[in-house]
Amino acid sequence: MKRLSLYASQGKSREMSFYSTERIRRPTITGAFDVGRAAPVVTWLTVCLAVAVGGFTAPSRTKAAKVGQRAVDSGSSSSNNPSDNNVPNHVIRHGDRESSMVALTFDDAPFADTLPALLALLRAENVKATFFLIGQYVERHPELARAIVADGHEVGNHSYSHRDLQRASPTLVEKEIAATQKLIHEVIGTTSTFFRPPFGNVSDEVKRICQREGISIVCWNVDPADWRKDTTRDSVVRNVLENATSGSIVLLHATQRKTIEALVEIIPILRQRGFQLVKLSDLLRDRAHREEMRSRAVGHGQAGTSSPGLSRSRTKAQVGSGATSFSLPALDLPLP
Repeated sequence: MKRLSLYASQGKSREMSFYSTERIRRPTITGAFDVGRAAPVVTWLTVCLAVAVGGFTAPSRTKAAKVGQRAVDSGSSSSNNPSDNNVPNHVIRHGDRESSMVALTFDDAPFADTLPALLALLRAENVKATFFLIGQYVERHPELARAIVADGHEVGNHSYSHRDLQRASPTLVEKEIAATQKLIHEVIGTTSTFFRPPFGNVSDEVKRICQREGISIVCWNVDPADWRKDTTRDSVVRNVLENATSGSIVLLHATQRKTIEALVEIIPILRQRGFQLVKLSDLLRDRAHREEMRSRAVGHGQAGTSSPGLSRSRTKAQVGSGATSFSLPALDLPLP
């Protein structure tokens, strides 16, 4: 999952300390046979017998196996963390599969270097979106946070300092979520009803606090990885256009100029395909309405009807067509 350069130094130090742990050598059995030296052998035989009868839990899977399992589980409605099923607060990843709506969402706002240009583009294209705010950025640029709402967009909570909350203490999780909720309300005057966990990582404590605050946890099902240095404007365009389908929630970042440039092409093409570009609240309201209608149809013994699927297959000529002539202002971005 993404890890912006702003937070890279913190994560790097933790990872280095983890991998620098010295190995523990296995004890060996040498010398004459006696009761003391025979204990390891007896223990080893006991373990073998337990495995044979199914009474022993195998050690944790290898890193490769865990990565493979996460890939298998990525399409489920719950998060990929092992503890996520303990607290019943599922993670939202998409809208209704029969909807004509797609939600564009932007993380890490308000970022002063790029947000004005991004808002200008969305205004020119008459697109309303959802911005997930970092508390520290709101404190630094309250006027930009208010400008997002003034343009008709909605805001969500993206934590205070973009820390990985999966293994954070309850006190830290409380600060990162609840304190940011309060800050958004004080600065903007609105109450956020969505929380997007940094890196998409969710724990039971995150779920408990979100339930208490009345917040829905929202992730995504389309991720062009626009935050990565090796990602280009063209790769962002290609990834979104190849993967956006009915009800998709697209993850983008308000910190990237290449994302703004990609949207110049993405927005008109998605509209040509029949998609409505909406705020997250509209997407989820449509999902709830459709689920209710299907439930009523089943209750009355009627077969559900499906709307025709929207085609996402395009020729290269079609993918490259439809871009507007929007001109981006010069941006003075910090060097990576």
